[in-house]
Amino acid sequence: MKLKKFEIENFRSIEKVVCEISGDITLLAGKNEAGKTTIFEALKTLNDDVQITEEDRPIYLTSDDPTIITYHLSITDVEKSELGEKLKIISTYMKSDVTIKYWPFDDEYTISGALFDSIKDLLANSNNEIIQEANDSIKELKIKIDEEKIENELSNIPNLSDESISNLLLTLDSIKSQIPIIPVTKENPAPQQNPLIDEIEEFKTRIEKLRLDEQFETAEHEIWNIKPKIITFSSFDDTLPHEVPFDEFTILDTLKVNYPIVYDLVNLAELDVTKLKTDNKLIRHNITQHAAGISTNKFSEFWKQHPIEFVFEIDSESTSIFIRDEGKTYAYKPEQRSEGFQWFLSFFLRLESAGVNNSNNLILVDEPGLNLHYRAQQDVLKVFEKLSKQNQVIFSSHSPYLIDPDHLNRVRLVVKEDDKTVLRNSFHEGGTDFDTLTPIITALGFDLTKTILFSKLNYNIVIEGISDYYYLRAMCEYLQKYENFQFPKDISFVPCVGHTTVSTMTSFLIAAGLKFKILLDQKGTEKTLNKLKKDGISENEIVLAGFSRNDSIEELFSTKDKKTNLDGSNQESKGIISRKFYEKVVNSKQSFELETINNFKKLLDELKSEIKPDIDKEVIKGVAKEIKEELKDKLNEQKEKIDN
Repeated sequence: MKLKKFEIENFRSIEKVVCEISGDITLLAGKNEAGKTTIFEALKTLNDDVQITEEDRPIYLTSDDPTIITYHLSITDVEKSELGEKLKIISTYMKSDVTIKYWPFDDEYTISGALFDSIKDLLANSNNEIIQEANDSIKELKIKIDEEKIENELSNIPNLSDESISNLLLTLDSIKSQIPIIPVTKENPAPQQNPLIDEIEEFKTRIEKLRLDEQFETAEHEIWNIKPKIITFSSFDDTLPHEVPFDEFTILDTLKVNYPIVYDLVNLAELDVTKLKTDNKLIRHNITQHAAGISTNKFSEFWKQHPIEFVFEIDSESTSIFIRDEGKTYAYKPEQRSEGFQWFLSFFLRLESAGVNNSNNLILVDEPGLNLHYRAQQDVLKVFEKLSKQNQVIFSSHSPYLIDPDHLNRVRLVVKEDDKTVLRNSFHEGGTDFDTLTPIITALGFDLTKTILFSKLNYNIVIEGISDYYYLRAMCEYLQKYENFQFPKDISFVPCVGHTTVSTMTSFLIAAGLKFKILLDQKGTEKTLNKLKKDGISENEIVLAGFSRNDSIEELFSTKDKKTNLDGSNQESKGIISRKFYEKVVNSKQSFELETINNFKKLLDELKSEIKPDIDKEVIKGVAKEIKEELKDKLNEQKEKIDN
């Protein structure tokens, strides 16, 4: 089950926040004390074993303002099939979306949404024998009612839904009210109630019992049981010990309780500890060497700072775990390594274990890697990327180095306004400060010359808005993946908040000494173009999108592709529509008309030629030949010296 959106109302500093979740990784970005941890604490309540206290209740909260946490989720096809088997209904007709609304102080929840409604409909239509029996009774009853010459609209029930049964009971009550009392006669000296009334009452009692409340409750319970498990990590202080008693090391349950981080390492190394219970030293040696190799390879896939190797040494008394630099002979205890390395190792082992052993988790990581070098922080992102293949990851940070410039759609901005936590689903929503990236720059304390959002070695393409950013990034990825199109990866697209703020962003880049080009729509940007020229920006630094005066980035899509991909609901902004388009393109295979493909190729080729002019291939070959000959001469000189 995937989380699509959550809402938190009246929890600590939160009055109300609504957060849309990416399918893989979501970043809650903001300053310290903005409320990121508070959001995590609220989300944790989805786990059955998490309790909250009165301290979590806002001081302004009244009895009319309950604390409510709402999770909007989507069920997978596999989960549908399993749910259908348990409820004995056909899963093919189940919908996907479900909403869980939870009142943590009361420990109560409700299930609603398209999934639950479709299950209720399926249950209501699945009891065919019972429905047929009820309709046979209705026919018999109708004959008797007609004999009394009472007007009625009594008809068969289509299913056992609440609506069908309630309508039937209302009809029966209407009929009952029309049935006259049996008048006084010589044979019946006292007025009597018509026996038909008793028969209708008895039938109503039978029908009431057919309601599906109990089955609906079972369905609610089964949906609750397949909700994502919340795994929260706020610190990684568990240092890997260098020694574990042999008896404890070879019993997994004991190891899991007493040495959880070693247990995680054993899982990583795919080590069957039971096989170590042998006196054969060679077998032990081979098993541990193999495990050390596996764990080293897996860890080295993500830790790129100083390559290391794990070393296991086992005897009858204890198991020793050491770390050594790759290719070196000296080994060290884990606690002798740097604090940054120890933190990353603990982080990696804990999360790797969580991701490997389970799926359908929602992994929450609060402020990862604060003490790590910025390159090591980028290694943290690689761990998240791997985990997100089977789980969803939400992490918080105020570090610019944990923002992937290729996935700005993952950023959610958390800020404090009037002592209350506010969440913006896109940094481009505005309402924080003045221009472009100011919301992120303000919230994260960015230093423009250091952040990886900007290319320091190559060019930055300044574009008008976030929608242009998503369209360009999406089409770049599509063309590279399916059209064998090459576009430099070290070029950054820098989105502004409308073309009127391009000049301000350009000033930022100039002040930081960064190289840039500006991409503007031809449509409606004449004033901006004139202002840029007035500010001293050369026409050579500006590229115009489209082929006519009224063109924009959107006009590069064919009419059909535009209708298919760029039409959203009336409530959705261009930014939301473009972000959904980007996520759709990168997460599933899409197809575009040749007109769209050629238009974007032409624009991106123009950008490439402006940034990296084509170099004469013959010149390159000549230079390469000269270098090769020079190296050959030097090698011959060295050889002669050795021979002499």
